Amino acid sequence: MAIFLDLAKAFDTVNHIELCNILPSFGLNNSSLKWFISYLNNRKQIVQIMNSSGEELSINCGVPQGSVLGPLLFILYINSICDIKIDGRIITYADDMHVS
Repeated sequence: MAIFLDLAKAFDTVNHIELCNILPSFGLNNSSLKWFISYLNNRKQIVQIMNSSGEELSINCGVPQGSVLGPLLFILYINSICDIKIDGRIITYADDMHVS
């Protein structure tokens, strides 16, 4: 038996605090960690359609989509899921997961 999962809105759900807590385990030094914290913090978004703009909103979670770092940060974030001890194996590819 196998289970196939597609994590909905996966890139949008990355917790910034948890991500920054696991980055040192991948060898990031303090200076690099501070850069990533700065990169993720105080992000804002606004929707603009022609001459009409929506309200500016703060982004408190998620990795920037369309960026080079977004997919890498997401993979680092979910990497620990493969460490779960199960009687089988877990295969991940981006936001898709196969448990068998």
